[in-house]
Amino acid sequence: MAARMTKRADGRYQYAIRYTDPVTGEKRRQYFTGKTQAEVRAKVKAAQERLDAGAPVRDSSRTLAEWSTQWRATSLEASDRRPTSKATCVSLLTNHVETETIGTVRLDRLGLADVERLIVDLRAKTTKRGARQLSESSISRVLQVLKVALDDAVAHGLIVKNPVSALKRKPKADGEEQRFLSLAEVAQLIRAAEGTRYHRPLQFIAATGLRKGELIGLRWSDFDLESDTPRFTVNRTISRLNGSLNVGPVKTGAGHRTLDLSAGLVGVLKAQRKAQVAERLRAGSAWTEGDYVFTTETGQPMDPRNVLRAVTTAGKKAGVADVDVHALRHSAATAMLDLGENLKTVSVMLGHSNIATTAKIYAHVSDHTARSAMASLSAAMGI
Repeated sequence: MAARMTKRADGRYQYAIRYTDPVTGEKRRQYFTGKTQAEVRAKVKAAQERLDAGAPVRDSSRTLAEWSTQWRATSLEASDRRPTSKATCVSLLTNHVETETIGTVRLDRLGLADVERLIVDLRAKTTKRGARQLSESSISRVLQVLKVALDDAVAHGLIVKNPVSALKRKPKADGEEQRFLSLAEVAQLIRAAEGTRYHRPLQFIAATGLRKGELIGLRWSDFDLESDTPRFTVNRTISRLNGSLNVGPVKTGAGHRTLDLSAGLVGVLKAQRKAQVAERLRAGSAWTEGDYVFTTETGQPMDPRNVLRAVTTAGKKAGVADVDVHALRHSAATAMLDLGENLKTVSVMLGHSNIATTAKIYAHVSDHTARSAMASLSAAMGI
């Protein structure tokens, strides 16, 4: 890097350096000015440190929204993330970053204060009814995706530091108290679903704590109902993506799990299989054979949205307000812990990646000695 200090006609000092751009490989010249030689030398030193680190002399002048748009179309799309995860990243960035004030900030001017302002803005967002739109967990997810996008900006040589990494006190992602029902409320909700095709699916979620997509993705080949220890394996999940159902792997490695079945749940499944045989006969050639356990009248997997509607409808009928599928999952975990199951057992059943996640979510429940989790919960619920 060649350099030369000069004094301009206006009395300010100027330092010109020639260097090879670490990103493009092109030969470039950059000028630094200041009132004193010391000020200019400090700027040149900072530039040299950036070059030594393989970064550009100055950060990119494009806006955060422009970079986010490019990142979504390139780095994110090329990654090995699941389609549903990609869709979530796109939604979080387009709705809560690119359209916010921070989206208009140039990368070379983006700092910690801008990230902190984003947190304030997101906390202030409300629904049409005036309720808070985003929970702390949701804001945390926005920041997680933004951090990944800016980490890639660093890797591409557009900026030297990621301001999200400088946050000392981040929104709390886990540990928020979860909505859960008492065993009596769960029983009321399940009774309210009797006579509908969602009665047995809701029984299964309530007694196992499966995620909605995991339940819908179950196939008969995942079950062993005839052995001395009936069990099933969670192998896949189904979600709605871009207007259609998407079959994919479970959420995490821990999500792929094998669980024992209680005698009550074996009975529920046998009743489901009997009902499905009758439906197949009625549907005739319209039946779609996919080996799925919980299906529509023509054999296709249930739509996740319809399962959610079924829970909401049953909740209203039972007089249980503001309930969704997650509430049933959380209720199952809470009941298992209250019935004496240890935290590790419940963590495995829920498919959490580590026991710390379970501990944070269910900190309000005491940890007891383990018993047979599925059997005790099913018996308590009369399933």
